[in-house]
Amino acid sequence: MNDETALQVADLALQAEELFGVPVDIEWAYDGECVWLLQARPITTLRETPTPTGVR
Repeated sequence: MNDETALQVADLALQAEELFGVPVDIEWAYDGECVWLLQARPITTLRETPTPTGVR
């Protein structure tokens, strides 16, 4: 995978995340010319990250 393809995948992930409003897990494919978003779904296994003590 070259840098341009990786950036296309990242852009698709960010667009899906913006649409869902939460982090998403995506499945994608590359046919040698185009990156295809096959499936996107909200990630349901994330835990809340605790705020370190003393951080405001």
